[in-house]
Amino acid sequence: MRTHYFSDLKMRFNIIIDQLDLDYHSLRIKKFVASSPYRVPTGNQEKLVYVEWPQMASNNLALVYFLNAFCKSRKATAVALRMAKGGRFSRLKQIVKFHLSVLKSMGISKLKYLNYNDISPKTRLDLKAQFSSLATKNQLLNFKYKEVLVGDLVYDTYLTRFRAPTVNLTDARLLEVFCEILFYVDKLDVELSSQKVEGVFVSHSVYHYAVPARVAHKYGIDAFIVQMEEVSKLTGESQRPYLPSDYYKRISSSLSKDEIEEGIRLAKAHLQERFDGTYSSELELSSGKSFLRGPSSMDGLPRRGEKLRILIATHDFFDAPHYYGNFFYPDFYEWLMRLKEIGEITDYEWLIKVHPDARGKMEELIREIFADSERFNVLPVDTSHHTLIASGIDVALTVHGTIGMEYPILGVPVVNASTVNPHSAFDFCVTPRDQNEYENILVNLDSKKPEIGKDSPYLFFYLKFICANQNWMYENHNVYLEEVGGYLGSYSKKAYSNFLTSSTRLSEAAIDKRIHAFLNDFGTA
Repeated sequence: MRTHYFSDLKMRFNIIIDQLDLDYHSLRIKKFVASSPYRVPTGNQEKLVYVEWPQMASNNLALVYFLNAFCKSRKATAVALRMAKGGRFSRLKQIVKFHLSVLKSMGISKLKYLNYNDISPKTRLDLKAQFSSLATKNQLLNFKYKEVLVGDLVYDTYLTRFRAPTVNLTDARLLEVFCEILFYVDKLDVELSSQKVEGVFVSHSVYHYAVPARVAHKYGIDAFIVQMEEVSKLTGESQRPYLPSDYYKRISSSLSKDEIEEGIRLAKAHLQERFDGTYSSELELSSGKSFLRGPSSMDGLPRRGEKLRILIATHDFFDAPHYYGNFFYPDFYEWLMRLKEIGEITDYEWLIKVHPDARGKMEELIREIFADSERFNVLPVDTSHHTLIASGIDVALTVHGTIGMEYPILGVPVVNASTVNPHSAFDFCVTPRDQNEYENILVNLDSKKPEIGKDSPYLFFYLKFICANQNWMYENHNVYLEEVGGYLGSYSKKAYSNFLTSSTRLSEAAIDKRIHAFLNDFGTA
């Protein structure tokens, strides 16, 4: 009994130490930053830069260098921004945590705390009235408040927070998320319109974290996501961090024949590792186990008949369905429900592969969806893509997944359910113009099978994952990821110590050069 008590006490103590950035790794990096020339300038209080706090360890390391350069270039002072729902003593708790934080050691002295619990009864009633006008999921997705697109942020925040496969417009929890995000818009609209704000730094382009970037867009303020693997200037009304597919298409036209051949060679080497089931550092949060080679038998797979065999590669219901933007259906759940309806009016054999890294009760939910249909077979989660392809897949379906690039290499055509999928400018997979064209393709697969175009998936991979330089803090970012145990390892505070001791870390002069090149390219210096 006594041993259990002290074990529990030690665990609670370690949690507090970690939350206050008083652990060994945080203390080391705070000492390094405090004595470095990279503390942000504090002289000009009239021009501000808002920085979301807290952020992951790897983001903090990137901010040490980038934030200093950005604030100097704009002659601005940085302010930490916290958005959360806190209790009675939350403001005091947040102030204490901030003053002990790694971000504070960078020279940021002020914290702006937006506490959703500060919402007034009148404001809540006004926001409820806004919500009551929404009759469909698509209306919610496209909802704007004070000229700021926020519907998709409400939608995805609800899904991930409550592990829900789709939104329920009558759920009081959805209304609460709606009011919370609109409350942040209200507060930030005042902050960004009444002061000279030079930039906003956020950790994500989705969920409630993206609200500052969306409001910044309204006022023409630059917004960024700064990570160790890349720095992104957010663009467009929805403030996405990625480059559009046609950007890579344009790059390809500027490469020489030798450069293309070398790029394809490098891509083949990388992708071969992925197809061998090796961890792939280009796939964030992916274990790579979908390509692990299982038994040579087809255990778990129905015997192949004469019907077309269609594979549905599902997505994680809860993981920001609208990261790339809206697609043909409100969410991944509604996509599957529509495919189920199409399956009942077609004479195909449908196989369903559950996402191997999905969170929550994904497999259970998908089995429930298709439990009453004999046309669909939900496969074991560990079924390998190699096993599937060997069984004879005729066509694969995804919304915007990486199989759009992978399966064509292995000889299987892919049809996407989104015009904003990463591969949309390339013809190695099929991107319909709209939902009607998409469904027309599906119901006619037996008479017109999609084709794999001439564009090279290898070239796309090279342009997106190799040519686009991710090595701005380390000589090789992939080697760094291997050292810390992948992306999840880079989020932990051990990343601080790795940074301080790594022999592959770039020199400060090299890091500065890359930062200024980025700022000059985007006209932000």
